Amino acid sequence: MRVGTATTAVAALALAATLDAAAASPARPLTGTYAFAGRTLVDPPPGEPQDTHLIVTLDGDAARALYAKLKASPRRDACLDDGSLTKRAGDLQCTATAKPRGYTCTFGVDLERRVLAPGAVC
Repeated sequence: MRVGTATTAVAALALAATLDAAAASPARPLTGTYAFAGRTLVDPPPGEPQDTHLIVTLDGDAARALYAKLKASPRRDACLDDGSLTKRAGDLQCTATAKPRGYTCTFGVDLERRVLAPGAVC
C-alpha cells in the first residue's frame, strides 16, 4: 500500500465520520499533523522499523466535529488531568482539551496490516 493512498484513505475516513447521518455535509479542509512511527509508540526497541505506522492528529473544526459525532461517553482524561474529556472508539481517540480549550483527535494506521491502530499511548 502506498503512503499517499493510506493518507487519502485516512482523511476520507475522518471526514466521513463528521458527516451528519441525515444528510451529507460539504467537504471541508482538515488541519492537524502526521508522523511516521513504528509499532511501539513509546521507547521503541532498537532496530524496530519506524515507518510501519502513520500517526494522524486532527485539530480545529474537524476534531471538534468528530468529537461531537463520536457515539462514546466522554471520560475524564487521566493523562492530562486538567479537566479535559476524552472519547474513544476503537483506536480513535478524541479529546476536548481544557487547557488550552480546543479539540484533538488521534489515530494510527498500520501500513502493513492496513487497519487502524492506536495513535497515542495515553
